[in-house]
Amino acid sequence: MRHILKHRLPGIMLGALMTAAVAVPQAHAQFTYSDTSVGYRWGQDFKEPGVANGHDITKNIFSVTHSDGYKYGENFINIDILLSDNHDPAAGPASGPIARGGSGTGNSTDGATEYFGVYRHDLSMNAITGSEMFKWGIIRDFRIEAGTNLSTKNTAFAPSVRAALFGPSIAFDVPNGFFNIAFDLYKEWNNNGIVGTGVNFDPTVRIEGAWGVPFHVFGQRIKWEGFFDVTPPKGKDGFGAQTVTEFLLHTKFKYDVGKLVSGKEHVVEAGPGLEYWLNKFGNDANKVPGSEAVSPFLFVSFYF
Repeated sequence: MRHILKHRLPGIMLGALMTAAVAVPQAHAQFTYSDTSVGYRWGQDFKEPGVANGHDITKNIFSVTHSDGYKYGENFINIDILLSDNHDPAAGPASGPIARGGSGTGNSTDGATEYFGVYRHDLSMNAITGSEMFKWGIIRDFRIEAGTNLSTKNTAFAPSVRAALFGPSIAFDVPNGFFNIAFDLYKEWNNNGIVGTGVNFDPTVRIEGAWGVPFHVFGQRIKWEGFFDVTPPKGKDGFGAQTVTEFLLHTKFKYDVGKLVSGKEHVVEAGPGLEYWLNKFGNDANKVPGSEAVSPFLFVSFYF
């Protein structure tokens, strides 16, 4: 059995859940909706900056996702466990110089294990004011977003993202669906196990978008979902290189398998997806192999 960071995962999960607990009113919370799922996705074309000279990496990804709405806003939590093949090796006993990204000696023959947690909370200005003064035209609501990203990975590089963000968000009026875009102040701290130091990135801005649009094809329910992030340069990385603008797009089509099999909607959903990542983690794709990836994947999700 591959080595797993048993002592780090509880901290990430606890941190995300404690943040959520603080954000949501603890007494008499009345949820307008609540949605929880566990999922699995698989793809063969993932990449990591500076790892295996940009070789394709197969990943098995397990996730727990929760979203809910209450009187004044919404919460979103996602925790991914990403299991790479041995082209993205876990750290092993050091036996010599280790290359950037953990692709030299001192690596295990096992693939790496990564944990990545995301939390977002949106406060609705319409709900807080008890009015529709922030609704006009194609805009449904104006919101204030706050959140955090937390991660850890057992490679020689040993990344450990700690990020906080805060800013305004616009919810657009999409029939039976949603499209939200946020403009956040973003601050990130990380780790560089190769040089043995923490990384304190400069504050920057981040644009985040997310959408979900359901539709039917021949009577079958399908939902187009996705998100994107745009992060401008955030100063120098742990090797002293200047970061560049990063772009991440993650999109998928969810087919309601449960409706076809049992007649019940939103129980089991599956389908194809695509992830495109340019200048991953701020690395310049023209200089660092593996910093640009086009990664199709297949997924299945089970809802509670």
